[in-house]
Amino acid sequence: MLAYTYHFVFALLANCILESVTVVVLVRWMCGKGQESISINKLIATCIFANMLTLPYVWYVFPYIFYQSYTVALCIGELFAFLLEAAFYAFYLGLSVRQALIVSFCANALSFLVVSYAIQLIFAGR
Repeated sequence: MLAYTYHFVFALLANCILESVTVVVLVRWMCGKGQESISINKLIATCIFANMLTLPYVWYVFPYIFYQSYTVALCIGELFAFLLEAAFYAFYLGLSVRQALIVSFCANALSFLVVSYAIQLIFAGR
């Protein structure tokens, strides 16, 4: 159980870093001149808050609810994170729904691929 906690803490830190960078880059690039008033601190804080709210559910709640199928738990958990984080980006950052969905999808897809692969590499055999 302790190893699982280390995996979670690593995933939380890695997600916050990777998704924050992704959100900053995408909002600055995709939204252009209209979103320059959003400070980088606000972008990062919103991303970290959204990740700290969603990741515990993805790791601990959905696998418990859908314990019969890891795949179902993973799909529903990731969909939950994607949609809730998009709502945060739309509400707190003032992005359009379309922009928020694109930013959230890209950030979550990238972090899912990179962080899950990194966990397998780093913690393999432990």
